[in-house]
Amino acid sequence: MKKSAFLGIFLIMFLLATSSVFGESKPKWLQIQWDKPLPWADRLKGIELADELPQEFIKQEPWLKDQPKKTVAVGGYVWPEGWEKAVEGVKSLSFFNFGGLPHDPAIGIAIAAFEAKTGIEINAQAMEELGLWLKTVAAMTARRSEPQLIHNTPLLSLSHIAAAGWAENMDFFWPEAVQKLYGEGAISSCKVGDHFWASGFVSVKPFVLFYRPSILKEATGSAEPPKTYQELLSKAKMVAEKTDKYGLAIPGKDYRYIWYQLSGPLYSMGGKFIKDGKFEVTSPEYKEMFRYAVNLIKEGAVPKEALGWSWTDAPETFARGRAAMLIAGAVNTTRFIDKPPAAIKGDWDFRAQLAWKEGDIGITSIGTIVVWSINKNASEEEKAAALLFLDLYRSYQSQWNEIGFEGNECAVPAMYDMDSIKKAVYKPELRRESVQHTGGESMPVNGDQMLKYQHEWWSKAATGEVSIEEALKNLEKDVAAISP
Repeated sequence: MKKSAFLGIFLIMFLLATSSVFGESKPKWLQIQWDKPLPWADRLKGIELADELPQEFIKQEPWLKDQPKKTVAVGGYVWPEGWEKAVEGVKSLSFFNFGGLPHDPAIGIAIAAFEAKTGIEINAQAMEELGLWLKTVAAMTARRSEPQLIHNTPLLSLSHIAAAGWAENMDFFWPEAVQKLYGEGAISSCKVGDHFWASGFVSVKPFVLFYRPSILKEATGSAEPPKTYQELLSKAKMVAEKTDKYGLAIPGKDYRYIWYQLSGPLYSMGGKFIKDGKFEVTSPEYKEMFRYAVNLIKEGAVPKEALGWSWTDAPETFARGRAAMLIAGAVNTTRFIDKPPAAIKGDWDFRAQLAWKEGDIGITSIGTIVVWSINKNASEEEKAAALLFLDLYRSYQSQWNEIGFEGNECAVPAMYDMDSIKKAVYKPELRRESVQHTGGESMPVNGDQMLKYQHEWWSKAATGEVSIEEALKNLEKDVAAISP
């Protein structure tokens, strides 16, 4: 045998042997058999309900003992084969959370289920919304391995996270059969371009209008809520002028929540925030929306005190009986039913959306949603554990708790047709309608700062520090200075 032929055969045998020995060189998360013991999509669809939270979960997360005693999803998710070996050695995972977990019981329940099954602790570090992104930027630019899960609002942050190279690509995590379980908006929120960089889904929350029929009747002669944004302004003004209540409560402190608030009227008149990939603040629709939002405060429909209200303060103001109307997530329906505030008990309701003017189709708002990305600097085993948690969280088991227990909306359209959800949720048909009539656009890189500028100039115009026209010109200038 020629020497070259012998060497060739030896090389082939060596490669075969080493590929067998080192067969586990593929990433840990790909060593999990996601399609076993059932096809991936089928593993996600089970739901096991209980009348109350199990003690096993409360042992993991003791604060859950204070949650209402009601129907809850405690099982149904089928764990994939091979996960135990893939996450070997992982003791804990962490992420920055938007506020404390008592405000997010669906997340807490999923964490408890994950901890009870895997023995891996999940540390959700409570943060004020306004500071969470800054903390994330600091951690990622320092190339830290923690938090392993990057909690983010994708319409604002995912483009930046992907462009900066902070996240692990997740295309493998989204086969076609799995994608079909969720709504288009939920799927698109996890993508930048044609690639997946996230999963979730947390706090799907289009905004709706809450109202107090008795106060509206006292001030306007009719208990009927407004149907358009023009009526909202006039009725809220009448309440403020004729009663001792605020007309409308909104969270004026939070620049992101003001963006959500502004999206309703802009989308309802057919406008958009983004044009050719840039934040557009010069269109006729945007300018009309901006003037309207300023006039809500200047004309007294929204009190100036609202400029200091956070996303929790505005619903609390309504719950204390201090406001006739509130624009906020439909999650508050569950809160007002589970623990009825004495000041509004039996005297509140909500409607799905407002039109800009009579005859228009109303859009509730940007459909806010929160997702997680995987920190590229985490260890292979930590990434596998993080993906396992995300698989659990997007499952029907966890998504049932998003809507059925916590009261958010849900990323699974089929969930609204389930008898268990119809029993657990107040006016599910209106909830579904609010989800169907939402908008959504991804902000460009530096979008978070652009929204801060928007909030700054809206606030200054609302308080009379500058005119509306000056505010719009300054906003245009500031946005242009940081546009990519």
